[in-house]
Parts: sequence; structure tokens; C-alpha cells
Amino acid sequence: MKLTDAQVLTQLKRRRIQLKLELERVDIAIRAFEPVDEIDPLEILPHMVDDYVVDDDLLMSAMMYNPAMTFEKKIQYVLGKITEGDANAITTYILRIDPHIKDTERLYERITYVCSRMYKLGNLNAVRKGKRNIYSLLVQPQK
Repeated sequence: MKLTDAQVLTQLKRRRIQLKLELERVDIAIRAFEPVDEIDPLEILPHMVDDYVVDDDLLMSAMMYNPAMTFEKKIQYVLGKITEGDANAITTYILRIDPHIKDTERLYERITYVCSRMYKLGNLNAVRKGKRNIYSLLVQPQK
């Protein structure tokens, strides 16, 4: 079976993402031996899973994701993938597909602010569950 250049490129990009995820897990393991007060819980949140499973949808999302998008577009993109979620779920998803983000706390604060603003402007749905708002995209009427 002969692979096209596009198929080879897709496989190489997929492998690169897998290796980056594995490297991030090693970095977290290394940081586990550092003093506890230096570890940012928001930074390790996306990696707190029992098994290392490659999620093909996540890999495709990472390849299609554009870090230069506005925060509004990023939130819409993520909610299009996960259907609904609070600011923490949206932040976690972005952290999983954008390895260039270093300041996770700042990202979380920005996502919280932009989601709230988008809801107030009528660009997102929000349902209150406990102390959190669960956001989702507006349902577009069928034409």
C-alpha cells in the first residue's frame, strides 16, 4: 500500500503530537520531585489521567487549531469539540492542544472573563451548576 505525501505528513504530525504529550508527562514527573509550592495545579490538570491513550479527535483538533485565533474564536472552537463545559474544561482542552501556552493561570482567568462576556452579549448559552457556569454554543435555527 503506497501512502501519499499528505498521508505521510498527517502521520508525522500525529507522531509529533504524541511525543509532545509524552514529553509533557515526563516534565510533570520531574516537577513532582520539586518543592510542592512550585507546582501549578492548573498546569498539571490536563495530564492527570490514568492511562496514556491517544485520542485521535484530540490529535485532529490540535492540527486544526490556530493559536492566533481570538479568545472568542478559541472558545467557540473548543465548545464545538466538547459540546459544553465550564471555564476549567475549556482551559484544559486548550492546554491539551496548544503546547505553547506557559501561563496556565492567566489563560484560565482570560477564558473565564471572555466566556462571561460572551454570555452577557448573547453569544453563548450558560447554565448555572453549583458555583460554575456551564457554557455551550448557541443553537442555530434550521433553515
